[in-house]
Amino acid sequence: SIVLASRDHTCINPSVNKLPNKNEACRELIQNANKGGGCIFHGKSKNFANFHALSHMGLQPAYDLEDLVVVGRKHKACPYYITRFLMQSADIIFCPYNYIIDPTIRKSMSMDLDGHIVIFDEAHNMEDAARESSSFSVKQDELQRSMQDCEKISKYGTEPFAHDQIAKLLSDFSQWMDTQSTNLKEKSFNSSGKCWNGTEFLGSVHAAGITQESIELHETYFAAITAQRDAQMEAVRERGNRWFEEKPIITVQTVGVIESIFRLISELSRDNGRYRDDFRVAMSKETVRQRANGNSGPFRSVQVLSVHLWCLNPAVAFEDIQKTVHSIVLTSGTLSPMQSFESELGAEFPLKLEASHVIDKHQVWAGIIGTGPNGVSLNGSYQNTETLKYQDELGEILYRVCNTMPHGVLCFFPSYRMLDTLCNRWTETNVMARIEKDKVVVKEPRSGPDSFQEAMDSFYEAIEESTKNSGCFTRTGALFLAVYRGKVSEGLDFADNNARAVLCIGIPFPNVRDMQVELKREYNTKNTSRGLLAGGEWYEIQAFRALNQALGRCIRHRKDWGAIFLVDDRYLRTPRYVNSLSKWIRSSVSKYQQWSFCEASLRQFRDRMKALEHPLASDLSNCMGIASSSTCVSSETHGGAHDKGSESWIGMKNDHPNWSGLSSGKETKSVIPFANSFSGYGNAIDSHNIGTDKLAASSNNAGSFSSPSGRKENEPNPNFTFTTPLSIFSKKGSSRRPEKPDSIASMFANQLQKNDSTDQDKFDPSQVSVSQSESTVPDVGSSEFIIGSGQKRGRERKMKL
Repeated sequence: SIVLASRDHTCINPSVNKLPNKNEACRELIQNANKGGGCIFHGKSKNFANFHALSHMGLQPAYDLEDLVVVGRKHKACPYYITRFLMQSADIIFCPYNYIIDPTIRKSMSMDLDGHIVIFDEAHNMEDAARESSSFSVKQDELQRSMQDCEKISKYGTEPFAHDQIAKLLSDFSQWMDTQSTNLKEKSFNSSGKCWNGTEFLGSVHAAGITQESIELHETYFAAITAQRDAQMEAVRERGNRWFEEKPIITVQTVGVIESIFRLISELSRDNGRYRDDFRVAMSKETVRQRANGNSGPFRSVQVLSVHLWCLNPAVAFEDIQKTVHSIVLTSGTLSPMQSFESELGAEFPLKLEASHVIDKHQVWAGIIGTGPNGVSLNGSYQNTETLKYQDELGEILYRVCNTMPHGVLCFFPSYRMLDTLCNRWTETNVMARIEKDKVVVKEPRSGPDSFQEAMDSFYEAIEESTKNSGCFTRTGALFLAVYRGKVSEGLDFADNNARAVLCIGIPFPNVRDMQVELKREYNTKNTSRGLLAGGEWYEIQAFRALNQALGRCIRHRKDWGAIFLVDDRYLRTPRYVNSLSKWIRSSVSKYQQWSFCEASLRQFRDRMKALEHPLASDLSNCMGIASSSTCVSSETHGGAHDKGSESWIGMKNDHPNWSGLSSGKETKSVIPFANSFSGYGNAIDSHNIGTDKLAASSNNAGSFSSPSGRKENEPNPNFTFTTPLSIFSKKGSSRRPEKPDSIASMFANQLQKNDSTDQDKFDPSQVSVSQSESTVPDVGSSEFIIGSGQKRGRERKMKL
């Protein structure tokens, strides 16, 4: 197997890997080897072009990308090109899925999919990725630079006619852009645009002399240019980048621009114009700030004129894959809503599965928040988010959640603009300072892998410090302010303490004023007869797919837990919004019209889960042995026992979270975590006591009891008297009817038999007597109540819960 990745992750040349555009820099470096430069790592990559050579480099058969980079540095061989060579003989290839979807990348990688099985993980973005792979843009200034490049090389006598003809094509297209730019409609104060359907665009460029026939002719000229270029590049590789005299060749950027012009016409003309209506061609003029001299010099405002080919039908790209591969699997934790995949991708998926989460319902608190602490309605529509009342109410909610929930909190916003606006407001009103007393605040940077990694490091360090300093009950930690569809929301794993709460602010609908979004909505509405969702439905699905991805950042494994806040009153008024949530959260979400009820429920959830997450609460059978030595239990010594007849604590109380042990000898007592029930009996403590009607046992034998491991061989098992408030026991799925004493006795005896490992004595339920306690179930973290007592060597032993 191999892992394919971009130069951003594999380049080891120090003169390239610090540059912002590594792809262009790498290609230029290799291309200019004839001028005495070149890349020493590239020249040696062919020496390791098979798996046998890799094993001699020290790589195991299964390796990750980081291993290859380390070995590449050691042997001065380029990891990027090594993987390119190895791809042809690999059985399994791991790669970003645009390597497969994008026809340009697929062609450049010589990737043959015929008869293969293709699995797309994190496939919730598949529709967007497929559309984007058939979409691209060309800027006029790029056209002009490429034209000058061809004219310069023609003067050196390198395929002069071919270069001249290509230069003329680029010039003709640039002139067409100038002509059309006079008719653009203003879109905003700094941009304007125009749009054509496929037929209109082809008619317009045909009038300028650019036709499918002329493009096909120019493709022959370009083939001659690239053949000469490829031969020279191969000579560079064969000589190991040693200097030699050769004629100049066109740049990598020029090749890309020429191919884009060809593709612009051919996409609309292929298969007799079959896909012509699936595209729109747009022209835009934007005012941007650029440096006068590349990366140096003062900034200045310049107008950038661009042509865009936008694919509105992802099936155009997906069809090329579907008709060649053996099968395709789409998988993601957040594919919901699923109804759009078949229609948008133009493919039938006969097998579909929307699975449940691995966690139990009691491990997630999910609430729809329609009103804040001050009674302000939380409508996340664009107009309302601009009001100071809304902004201040959000700040108060965020402060209270950070004050309540331990460790990591994630908060997602619809846009960077909204994130910046709110942060500025909260700084002015001192809300940010209040939050920072409880949490280290980290903001997701807009761009740059280095700055993003710095932000992640700051967040993780704060979480680690909060855990280290105060254990699992701390209220300190970190708050990560991020955006939907950003790096934080897409694929990052915030397990355990890294995310005990996720706040989803508003609903991340795409920008309704974006020209591409507007065109896609119109396209879908016009093509519902082909099975496409109407534009409005498509628009909503895009929002909830992004939202489901964000709220799935927490609760990453079966023992994890967390709280999820959907902060927008539109959920309360629009049932289909709730139905658009992922299946695992739909059944758990509660609606809160008043913040006080929400906060009370949240605190009860937090206290309950903090109790259950203690390690002793996950396997009581490991805690029930009789200690042979005498150890005094105090706030400084955790664990152990003594035989003075005094109490020994198992599990936790709020003031002594880590005490454990079981005393032996004379009459002794042991306190076990309150929040456990016997294995298989999931509903536990009544709602009026801890605010929940379902408290399931942990999956790791929580609540199962063993007989004392300190018994001598052949010693009879003790007779147990099982005493409990019967209201705390009811089977999963029942209507909370208390169990009868005889069924509790049988269950208790069975658990003792199951966990006993010292002998094969049978536990008879008749040996266990059960009576109802006069006590009531205590509040969270308060005193214990008796669950059983028995005789050992003639002495009474009591256990308390």
